[in-house]
Amino acid sequence: MNNLNQIILQCKNISKKFPGVLALNDIDFECKYREIHGLVGENGAGKSTLMKIIAGAYEKDNGTILIDGKEVNFKNTKDAIKAKIITVFQESNIIESLRVFENIFLNHELKMHGSPFLDEKKMIKISDDLIDQYGLDFKSVDKVKYLTVDEKKMIEIFRGVTQGAKLLILDEPTSSLTDLETEKVLNFLRELVKKNIGIIFITHNINEVVSISDRVTVFREGKKIKTVDSKETNQEEIIGLMLGKHLVENLSYESFVDKDNVVFEIKGLNVKNKLHDINIQLNKGEILGITGLVGSGGTDLAEAIFGMSNIKKESGKFFLKSKSVEINDSISAIKHKIGYLTPDRKGDGLFLKFPVYDNISIVAIKKFTNKIGIIIKKNQISVANGYINMLNIKTPSASSPVESLSGGNQQKVVFAKWLESLSDIMIMNEPTVGIDVGTKIEIRKIIKNMASEGKSIILISTEPDDLIGLCDRILVIFKGRIVNEIKGKTATKELIIQASTKGYDKEIINA
Repeated sequence: MNNLNQIILQCKNISKKFPGVLALNDIDFECKYREIHGLVGENGAGKSTLMKIIAGAYEKDNGTILIDGKEVNFKNTKDAIKAKIITVFQESNIIESLRVFENIFLNHELKMHGSPFLDEKKMIKISDDLIDQYGLDFKSVDKVKYLTVDEKKMIEIFRGVTQGAKLLILDEPTSSLTDLETEKVLNFLRELVKKNIGIIFITHNINEVVSISDRVTVFREGKKIKTVDSKETNQEEIIGLMLGKHLVENLSYESFVDKDNVVFEIKGLNVKNKLHDINIQLNKGEILGITGLVGSGGTDLAEAIFGMSNIKKESGKFFLKSKSVEINDSISAIKHKIGYLTPDRKGDGLFLKFPVYDNISIVAIKKFTNKIGIIIKKNQISVANGYINMLNIKTPSASSPVESLSGGNQQKVVFAKWLESLSDIMIMNEPTVGIDVGTKIEIRKIIKNMASEGKSIILISTEPDDLIGLCDRILVIFKGRIVNEIKGKTATKELIIQASTKGYDKEIINA
């Protein structure tokens, strides 16, 4: 059947309301077979809400959904999967201890005919055929934990393929990947869509969505603004549609470093199989970038500095203002006025069920208690309202649960928490991951402002745009070693990518 222009999915007049928020307002949306349809918008624009309705995770309030022209009403995600609508979420759903084919067939394992026993031979054969078909460099019997991040993402997509997907919804599939890893996944998707399926591609990366999509639909504040042909648009138009205005990021290089004031130093840090002979100096007012491929050691370094329990130092010393200090856990790090903004705000950075004011005051909770240890709620709310105004946090009130906020606004709450903690040194690990372009610019301005006020920042990111124009120095980490240093003034995207992928080639920096 030639269904090149046939529509798989039609959403008509879809609306969804949450307490105090109209998340979707009369939305029309469609996706065709053999089409990659990009979906973009700021955090809170309604993208994820619509996709969760299509995937059966939410029920719509109004409107109609049609699959192959027939109306459907999914009550749960199982209903959507039965209809061959498969969603690959941003958060990884890979079990590291299992083999590749076991992950591919997770929760839809094949059994021998007329038997309760699994048909491993058949699952291995199907998995190997898929791997060979797309020219990938691993085997179905390999342990997943030895694969790269982009290969793991492809395995999640293969899972949808083996479930017979006619429509794949991909939510931020490249958010944790480097540029090179991203290109592999995008090329994979370009081939995959030829197999008579449709793909909805949700991303905050405008360059990617214009590059890979056939059409792009823009949402803003719960409304569909426009659908455009990717060949007839560009990044500037898409951003303008997203924000309702032309956006220019004016973040020229400016330094606030006090070179005579070393506030933090690492000497000879070693962590078995993770970090090797790390030596770092951090000055007052400095934004020190740490970059490299995903898994090169940036997160391990952050967790070692913050005393996380999963990192065990073999050797090395920390110094605060030339004085040797022991940081064996996060409590001691906080006592030394070191804060850590994790890349997983939902898992590690926030108490999602708690109100905004509790999340902002949690680290500095002693400031909000009276002499007998009772927390003064009105003081928490007052301080939270100050940050809501200062950081432009979009929330109905300081008492709203954090889980009701968009991802970008949740990230601002995490920033507010550490600002209120009065930390002198801030470790920021992927501070703009999974947030929209407008909020990214706001976050970068917040970081620059912190430096101007004398805070010292270690900024860990695999996204060159987070580093260029922001960092005073950029250290390149490769397989747990710091192998290069790039001066902030001379940093370019090309230089950062080259240094990250050819870590031991010192000549790159001097070229």
